[in-house]
Amino acid sequence: MVETNIIIAGIGGQGVQLLSKILARAALAEGRNVMLSSEYGGEMRGGRSFASVVIGDGPLRSLPVLETANMALVLHDKHWEESDSLLRAGGLLFAEGGFVEVIAQKSMRTDPPRRVIAANGFACARDVGSALGGGLSLLASFCAYTRFASTDHLVAVMAELTPPYRQQHVAPNERAIRAGAALPLIGEVVAAV
Repeated sequence: MVETNIIIAGIGGQGVQLLSKILARAALAEGRNVMLSSEYGGEMRGGRSFASVVIGDGPLRSLPVLETANMALVLHDKHWEESDSLLRAGGLLFAEGGFVEVIAQKSMRTDPPRRVIAANGFACARDVGSALGGGLSLLASFCAYTRFASTDHLVAVMAELTPPYRQQHVAPNERAIRAGAALPLIGEVVAAV
């Protein structure tokens, strides 16, 4: 059985908690087993926001509160160090392209090496008219790379989770997801950054 532990990290207001819920429910729609856990600071906007998603092709053994993780999806360079410290050897750090070099320069770890991939999700979302959809674009790029959930399932779950008073965001968010799934990756490097 394959079980993957994923950390999603960013700052309050970026939609980290929503992204983790969308990923979990889209993976469920694909027939996978999923567990989800979230934590965030009381200050919300600008404070640490962190979620963990466990995805498996059979019954899950890991708790959603993770001691280590195979992958981290990082939306911002603030508060990312905790995600970095939990990443296993050979793990995948999938980051917003606008700050991936900052992460490489700031990292305290030189060993073990891990894969670092980046995509410009926030610029992509702005380009398609979804000023608030940067995290969705990055999640779609991550899912296109990892194949945890299809673009159609991401769109469907996003639309389902959007409250009635925010329906005006569904179409721009769909554009952000679809454009993010097609984003070119900045590159894959194996780095002991």
